[in-house]
Amino acid sequence: MLVKGTTVVGMTIAEASAKVRVGPPVDDESDYALPLWAGTIAIHQVVGEDTADSRLIPGTARPPGLAD
Repeated sequence: MLVKGTTVVGMTIAEASAKVRVGPPVDDESDYALPLWAGTIAIHQVVGEDTADSRLIPGTARPPGLAD
């Protein structure tokens, strides 16, 4: 079985850096004197309601392997 998926997140970014971590940010002590924002941005993925392809053969059932 082949499963394809696409997630798209859009935003305007002038300048950025990113890293993946566990726990709160930890900067050098001298960085806390700078007027720059630091923090984390949580991204959550939520599964919504399913929508059947409009071109399915009429009466095609949803596979039982897909959770409710």
